[in-house]
Amino acid sequence: MASKKYVNPFQDVHEKAQAAIDHARRVREEEAERRKKNAEEEAARENVVPRRKLRIVRRDFPPLGICEWCNAQFKSTLQQLDKAEFEIRTLFDAHQCKREDAS
Repeated sequence: MASKKYVNPFQDVHEKAQAAIDHARRVREEEAERRKKNAEEEAARENVVPRRKLRIVRRDFPPLGICEWCNAQFKSTLQQLDKAEFEIRTLFDAHQCKREDAS
């Protein structure tokens, strides 16, 4: 007589349930990675330095420069115009733009 091998009737159900659990875990991990990546990209966008430009609006004494992004004003009290413009450009390069609403 040939012996019959015992087959657990619930093994197939168990394997399918385990596969579903593993799939759900992978989906959660992928979603967590996607959220983390999106948060990093958004943080990077917020830290982007705006393209700003210095405009010298008055070349006579006292010279005056304005940041075209945030409208900050830079003045120099130096008498020589080339040195005064250099000082204004240095002040412009050192400032942090804080754009104000036009309201």
